[in-house]
Amino acid sequence: MPSVPNLRDLGGYRTATGEWVRMGLLYRSNALTLSAADKTTADSLGLRYVYDLRTAAEAGQAPDVVPAGATRELHDVMGAGVQGPAPTTPLQAADTMRAMERVFVDDPASRAEFGAVLADLATRDGAQLFHCTGGKDRTGWAAAVVLTLLGVDQDAVMQDYQLSDRYVLESPGTQAYLPAGSA
Repeated sequence: MPSVPNLRDLGGYRTATGEWVRMGLLYRSNALTLSAADKTTADSLGLRYVYDLRTAAEAGQAPDVVPAGATRELHDVMGAGVQGPAPTTPLQAADTMRAMERVFVDDPASRAEFGAVLADLATRDGAQLFHCTGGKDRTGWAAAVVLTLLGVDQDAVMQDYQLSDRYVLESPGTQAYLPAGSA
């Protein structure tokens, strides 16, 4: 969907036991800033729950357009977050990203929010979607955990994680900000 380029089904992967992860039940995406046309498509997915992994401030800046029939829940998985000044170099940005990924497993509040989402995904009926702003880091971590728990091969989990780079980089919104020929 053009307005949500990183929305995709987590189904279709083969598990170590040879079974397939069922399609049409679990989706991941970037923020649900759906255009009218894409909302119609999203409405057709039959989503019952949308788990927003952003902070309240992020969610307030770009509110979700919730598909028909779905209930949205905010789960701020940033926990204590990464403290300090904003990075100003690529090396600092890489260090900040690594620190953020560590927060997901080290911070008790972050673990509790991820745990609540995982428990809901495992126990609720119907199609469900989880997302953050870009659908890469927080969403990527959650998708990697879910696929791993389902027994999907680590190489396939990593390939799914890296698909976000392609979908986000190739999106019209990202392309508009890049210098010509840089992608």
